[in-house]
Amino acid sequence: IAVSAFVRRFPGAAMDAINASSNPTVAAILAQIDAVQTVRLGHPTTTQGVGYLVSVGLLTQAQADVVLHYEVPAVP
Repeated sequence: IAVSAFVRRFPGAAMDAINASSNPTVAAILAQIDAVQTVRLGHPTTTQGVGYLVSVGLLTQAQADVVLHYEVPAVP
């Protein structure tokens, strides 16, 4: 999905906290997002990055589940 669509999946307060974080790993995650045009929701880098945000308390697991949710299109 487009980076803008990915970022909109984060709750506003959580995104504010992520942007305000002084954690160098969080800064690296944000830099990776800024460096791409699309985000693959199931890619290990994406799932690990979101998982890290949960581990440091910037997202809840429920919020992370919403951020990473995608449906596999049905084959006609």
